[in-house]
Amino acid sequence: MSSNCSVNYDYVAISGGKAFILALAIGIFAELGDLVESKIKRELEVKDSGNLLLGHGGFLDRFDSALFVLPIVYYFYEIHAYL
Repeated sequence: MSSNCSVNYDYVAISGGKAFILALAIGIFAELGDLVESKIKRELEVKDSGNLLLGHGGFLDRFDSALFVLPIVYYFYEIHAYL
């Protein structure tokens, strides 16, 4: 690595234990988001949730996990990042 690199990776905003808890929560809520979206599609008897992203099951199929995970990550950082 170049000695004049300006990026410093020595500082991490959360500890290893908190990072593990966050990673576990991300995994659980990402799967939960996918399952909830699949359940909604089954209840409505719809194969694709839209035509915006053809061949991918629709827009909601691409971002169902993020809809559940992003609020969790946001509130986790609001609570734990500066403790």
